[in-house]
This record gives sequence, C-alpha cells and structure tokens, in this order.
Amino acid sequence: MWGGQAWLKEHGFIKGILTDYKSNALANYILHKASEGEKGIIWKEDGRILGRGGFVNESICFPNPKFQLFPANRYWIPHQKTKNFYSIMISFGCPYQCAFCPYENIPFTRRSLKNIIEELDYVKSLGINELLVKDECFGSFWDDTKKFLDHLIKDDFQWCFSAEVRLDKLSKTQLKAMADSGCHTLFFGVESANIRLLKEKYAKEIDTDRLRSNIKLCRSLDIKTAAHYILGLPGEDYSSVVSTINLSLELDTDLSLIHI
Repeated sequence: MWGGQAWLKEHGFIKGILTDYKSNALANYILHKASEGEKGIIWKEDGRILGRGGFVNESICFPNPKFQLFPANRYWIPHQKTKNFYSIMISFGCPYQCAFCPYENIPFTRRSLKNIIEELDYVKSLGINELLVKDECFGSFWDDTKKFLDHLIKDDFQWCFSAEVRLDKLSKTQLKAMADSGCHTLFFGVESANIRLLKEKYAKEIDTDRLRSNIKLCRSLDIKTAAHYILGLPGEDYSSVVSTINLSLELDTDLSLIHI
C-alpha cells in the first residue's frame, strides 16, 4: 500500500489527496465526473478508497482561466517589464534530480501547442503581452520550447517573457532563440560554490565555466540574469558559505536571490 492510501486510512479528517496538481482530476472530482480509476487523485467514498493516484503522463489541455477577474494591477515582480504580466506553463516536470528540489519527482508532461496558443490568444484579448513562464525547467525539452518560441515570433504581438532555466545546459543557439522571441530575464540556480557538495550529496552537477560564459552571452543578447543561491545547505561550513557569497559577487548577475 503506497503512502497516500495509508494516509487516508489513518486520518479520518482527510477526504482525499490530489497526487498530480497538473491534471484535471480535481476538477473532475468537484464536478462529480471522476471515475473510480481516475488518475492523479484518490479519495474516500462509502468506506472505499477510489482513484488511482500517481501522475498523468499524457499530453494535457487546460481551459483558459478567468484572468480578467484577477486584480493583476495589485501585483508586481522586480524584473517586470510592462504594466501587467501573465503566468503560463507550457510543460511540467524537470529532467534533473537535484535532491533539494521538489520538482525532481514530477515526470515531464507536455501541453499541446494548440492548447497553449488558445491561452495566448486569450491573453492577447486582455491586452497583456508579458509572460512569466513558470515551467520548472524551461528549455530542457527543446522541441516543445522551440515551437513555443517560434509562435511568439510569428504572432507579431511584441511578446516578452521571463523564465526559469538550467543556464549551464543551454547552447548559444538556444539562448539566441529565446532573445529573438522576447526573453528579457532568465532565472537559474547556482546554489553553492561547493561543487563537490552539490554533486555528492544533492545530485546536482553544474558546469560553472559554461555558466560564466552564458551569463556573458546573456548580457550581449540583452537578457537579464537572476541567480538563486542557498546558504546553509546541510553539509556546508562557514568557509563554503563565504565562497558562495564571493561567487555571487563574481558572477555579478542582475539579480541575486539568496535562500537561507
């Protein structure tokens, strides 16, 4: 018996567990359309545990959210370029297994390009042209990313966007394609100057030489850079923390986000 079912049996106050946030399982459950073998959710009903849980791995489609009801003018982010922005995801999951990251256990799931374009058309109707791409690792599944970027260029709506990436894994061609389609800021994890600790304890291998060169390339492409750092990772000592701070000063990104 996997953990979710055990939790339902042990805790009477828990009605159900959504195991895949990106699926339509919760909506189906609320609308009483969930089948007994529904993926992505489990729940209790008449003394039985229904649903299959787990992840939905096939391509998924979402209806457009009613963003016009959201008070967008009350929200602001430091790297915002226009008056309002819109959060969007074109895929879910990450191919890397960094032990400190919650995304390591989410399998890759794609949205259909048709579904993404429908949402972009809706965003256009609101007069918003800035996107906050919330993919866990934008650009890692390049075929899907390239189709998205190509559409932004062909759409001729002066789209601009920011995204989270593995900057040390991207090529010059890929970064140029992002810049050409309106990318103005890229977020990425550096985490720590202690490369050995990252590799041996947290399963993250990072190419710092390529990272340095890609930061310089971003500057030449007019893409701002924003680096994540973690201070106080278990296994670190004082000298390692100081080295990480010095590394952040050396890389001199436009934004440094320090997590303690």
